[in-house]
Amino acid sequence: MSGQPKYMPFKKNTLNDNTAGAVRSRFHILDIFLLLIPISILLYYLNGGTLVTFIFLGLSIIGISHVIVETTGILARRVSNTISALINATFGNAVEFFIAVFSLQN
Repeated sequence: MSGQPKYMPFKKNTLNDNTAGAVRSRFHILDIFLLLIPISILLYYLNGGTLVTFIFLGLSIIGISHVIVETTGILARRVSNTISALINATFGNAVEFFIAVFSLQN
């Protein structure tokens, strides 16, 4: 057996690691769609046209779903496999759930 523990919740950087000392950006190209959320809210309250508002809201869902995927991925790396599967199953369909709830309101 090696001297390392069986479960390591965080990855340690070593001298052989290529990313040791490198600064990683947390920005992803899909984060641009998050900027459409306040724009779509303004369009809704300023009566900017239903088709334009719908398109902006639809595109902003892409950014929201990317945030959910990234968050569940980070959480999944820090918990056990069972909890990870539960988190992914719960939040994996969150966007579809929100769309269904808001569609059924009217």
